[in-house]
This record gives sequence, C-alpha cells and structure tokens, in this order.
Amino acid sequence: MATGEFWNTSAGIPAGGERDRYAAGVELQLPLLERLTATVAGRYDQYRAAGDHIGKATWSAGLEFRPVDTLLLRASAASSFRAPDMNYVFATETRGYNPGMTDYWRCRTAGQAYDDCDYSGLAIDYTSGANPQLQPETARSYGLGAVWSPSANLDVTVDYYDIRIEDEVTNLDSTRILKDEADCRLGQTVGGDARDIASAQCQDALRRVIRNPADAAVQPNQVVRVLINPINAAAESVRGVDLKANLRWDAGRYGRFSSRLAYSLVIDHDYRQFDGDAIQDQRNSLDSYQWRSRINGSVTWAINDWTATLYGMRYGSLPKTDGSGRIAPYMTYNASLYRRLNDNATLGLIVNNLRDSRPPADRNGGGWPFYPVGNYDPYGRQLWLEFDYRFL
Repeated sequence: MATGEFWNTSAGIPAGGERDRYAAGVELQLPLLERLTATVAGRYDQYRAAGDHIGKATWSAGLEFRPVDTLLLRASAASSFRAPDMNYVFATETRGYNPGMTDYWRCRTAGQAYDDCDYSGLAIDYTSGANPQLQPETARSYGLGAVWSPSANLDVTVDYYDIRIEDEVTNLDSTRILKDEADCRLGQTVGGDARDIASAQCQDALRRVIRNPADAAVQPNQVVRVLINPINAAAESVRGVDLKANLRWDAGRYGRFSSRLAYSLVIDHDYRQFDGDAIQDQRNSLDSYQWRSRINGSVTWAINDWTATLYGMRYGSLPKTDGSGRIAPYMTYNASLYRRLNDNATLGLIVNNLRDSRPPADRNGGGWPFYPVGNYDPYGRQLWLEFDYRFL
C-alpha cells in the first residue's frame, strides 16, 4: 500500500525493507558441426540487504543434434539461484483466525471422521510473520528430449525432466501444520506413513501449535494459536515426462481438422523438510494431494467461416481423506463454436464443463463438498456468448 502498511497487520504497523539486486549474464550459441549445436550461458546475481551481500554464479548448457531433417534430439543441464520474495523477509507480524479449521489430532484420537468430528469447523487463531534468516533457493535441472516432425501436418515432442531444489522457500499454512502435528503425535500419517516425533520436522510442528494444558480447567488441549512463517525446506526433487503431439489434415470440401494431445506424468516426487528427516514420497503417499498424471487434448474442425472445438482434460487420481485409497480420475469437457461474421468481427458460443460433471466424491471423510477443494473447481456447466471486433 502507499502508506507502507501490509493488510491485516497488528495495529497497522508499517512494514517495509530495501534490497538491491545486481546481475550480469552472457549466452553463446556455438555451431559445433553441421547438425550439432551447443548453447552455453553464465550468470551472476547478487542481492544486498541490511549490510549482507548474497551472491552466486549459475550456468546452463544445452546440445541440439539433428541426425535427420525430421528428428531433433536435445539435452540440457542448468543451475539456478533465487532469493526469497521480499514479503517473506520484511513483512511484519500478522494476527488473525482461520474459520472452518479441523483439529486433526483430537479428531483422530477420538476416532471420529473429519466430516463428523466434534473438533472440526473451528475458528483457530494464527500468528504469521516474516523470516529475516531465509536463505536463497538453489537448484539443478536436467533434461532430455526429442522432437519428431515427419511432415508439416504432424509433430511429436517428448521431454524428460529432473529438477532438484535445495533450501526451497516454503510458506507453511495452518492446515498443513495441524496435520503434521497430528501425524507426529500419533506416529503415523492417515495414509500409514511413519513419523518420528523426535525428527526436526515433528519438533518444528509441535512448537508451532500452542494448546491449552491437558489439565486445564476449561477446554483442555484446545488449540490456542498456530504460528506460521516461511522456512527453507531442506530439499525437494521431481522427475517426470511430458508428451505432446499435434496432427493436422485437410478434408477438402469437408473442411480442415486439427488435433492436439498432451500428457504429463510424474515419475518421482520426494520432499524433505529439514536435514536429517526421512525423505517423504510425495508421489505415492496417501497424504499428498498432488496429481501423478494429467492428460488433455482437443479436436478442432474449421469449415468456411465456422470453427468448432472440443477440449477434454483428465485429472489423475487423488488420495481419499481417510487414507483408505485413492479417488478415481476425473474427466471434464469444454466446447466452443465460432462464426466469423466478416474480416473484423467474430461471434462465439463457449461451454465449459459440457457434461455438468462433478468431481468424484470422497465420502470417507472431509465433509461437504466431498472432494479436495484445493484440486478441483466448484463450477458446473458454464456457457456464454463472446463477440470480438477488431478496430483497424
């Protein structure tokens, strides 16, 4: 804000800070052979704040080889360096409350499902603040890929990636902290993964959840406040494959067709919050709400002044709230129909979620609307008209 205040800070306390950034870089493209090209780049970044100078050199390198005219092979490797966002470092303390929260430890101790628990639907206070000791993120990435274009009407791309991040800046939220606390107190996650209460991650979670004493005369063990601030996670790594294909063909008097398909698969996803903690398998864990795969594709038909498109998106499975298995994959469809009125004007009808589908229900816990709200949107079928006019 113009007054130098952050929204919802305690008593409108001004917050701010200054940071200078200096950077220099160079990139070279080197044709090594007629069909082999190398790209190399180097960069140096330095951040200066509060008398501290933090800098690091990073690099990238790539090779492109075309053994035949229709096939391109490529490989790359790079390092990266990124300072924490300024609001994570300079923001002042914020106090508030989160409505609709769940005390996961007390629900699980009582043997109650989250959607029918005496300790759900709570308004839990929190204190959020900056972390001036945050360190920059560093990462290494590697990639292999190929592009096959046997004709002007077909191209296929496949890419493998491997990304490894250290000191990742992670902003923990109340829900995640309360789930971690419950896992650590009970020695395992809902999905059955073991947790060591003596680990650094568990000790950190327990410090962040402030409760009334167990022998308190009023509301024993009640959560009084959750303490939130960004941290540097020890490490995170992701490996996966992306596949894309485009096909176009001319049907003569029946118009022109084009189709597109994209597939993304996560092979491995590991996370470790603090040095010395056990590595957590985020891909296969029944406590990690991240898709392992996604597929989307479209078919477009254009004839004269008309263009029609059907688009589909398939989301992979997700864990059930009680850790008993996984929710089925979910498929949605969108469609559009456009009519070119003249060189400058176009009229279109667009329909999202054509079948008025709902995400697959998880009635094993979690309550209404019975699906992970952070992964799916709540909208049913939507349609609207669109008029586009270009002024020349």
